[in-house]
Amino acid sequence: FKIDELFAKILTSILNYENNFKVVAFPNPNNGRIILEINGASPGPIKIDIYSLGGQLVYNEQFEMNGKVITRIVDISDNAAGIYQIVVRSGELVWNDKIAIK
Repeated sequence: FKIDELFAKILTSILNYENNFKVVAFPNPNNGRIILEINGASPGPIKIDIYSLGGQLVYNEQFEMNGKVITRIVDISDNAAGIYQIVVRSGELVWNDKIAIK
């Protein structure tokens, strides 16, 4: 391998790996119970943080990835109706989205 070819193969592998990291949060809107399906995370800890639009951390959880797909039910129904930011981290991979509580 030439250095350029090797670098291109490594970069392509990294991009393909990162593109496989997907999180689905549903239903949206919801009543405060959110189902998260996490797929393609890197081995090791997964961290879930949920913030109010004012930036206040209202939920956090960390657990180990033990399969290709993980389903988590998050309950933030004690919080007021509104829009919340969900951030899921897996190593260097980060996914975020907004979800509405009605």
